[in-house]
Amino acid sequence: MIWIPIAAGALLLIAAYCVFENTAVKSTRYDISVEKEGGIRLVQLSDIHSRILRKKDLEKINAFRPDAVLITGDLFDRRKAGVSGIAEQFGTIEAPVFYVPGNHEYGRADREEVISRVSDSGVRVLRCGTAEVNGTLITGLDYLGYAPFFSSEMGRHGNKKGIRLVFTHFPQFAEELLSSEADIMLCGHAHGGQFRIPFTRQGVFAPGQGLWPRYTGGKYDVNGKTLIVSRGLGNSVFPIRLFNRVEIVYLKVSGIRE
Repeated sequence: MIWIPIAAGALLLIAAYCVFENTAVKSTRYDISVEKEGGIRLVQLSDIHSRILRKKDLEKINAFRPDAVLITGDLFDRRKAGVSGIAEQFGTIEAPVFYVPGNHEYGRADREEVISRVSDSGVRVLRCGTAEVNGTLITGLDYLGYAPFFSSEMGRHGNKKGIRLVFTHFPQFAEELLSSEADIMLCGHAHGGQFRIPFTRQGVFAPGQGLWPRYTGGKYDVNGKTLIVSRGLGNSVFPIRLFNRVEIVYLKVSGIRE
């Protein structure tokens, strides 16, 4: 029965690898050039799902010296009642932090309370709003916002020479949002497709996109613009990832100065 210890050992290795994939945070860096004036350094956090980040992850964020940190939804998990420390953990970040809610916040009975808690912690909540950072316009679209608001918001701000960025939770609206004056879109929600085919970025399933989704994680060209989809930092209903490490995204955007 020599196969029994071999099988047990194999299962232990698979289990250890799954733990690694789900807990060892990968730093993913993108450098983007835009035919606009200015430039900005950003960190994207997504789909945290009530996780507390490690001290060394927060220190690495500060070491990157971002101009802003963007949280693209699902900071809280709708199935987890505890909220203590989740919003407050960003207090050591030395850059302004902006946040849009995702479907998990809106799935909670106490959604307005947890979103207010985020605001009270010093994080700026952009529920269909725009902030300007170093000449870059950053527009946040929440779960109920989307394109109608974004079109009017782009028209309201006349800084067409500067970089325009939109961040929201859902990637499936990329074609619509990136057909506007936005240069870059940041989002999450897809969890990297949960299981990924090795050596590719093709995921098996993503909510809102179904089987073999198009946008799961990485950098995409959409209408000649840039879409960044974070694989996220946490899990929810399905607690396991495979060939799909959790990540923090580091983004440097360089404009072409006139």
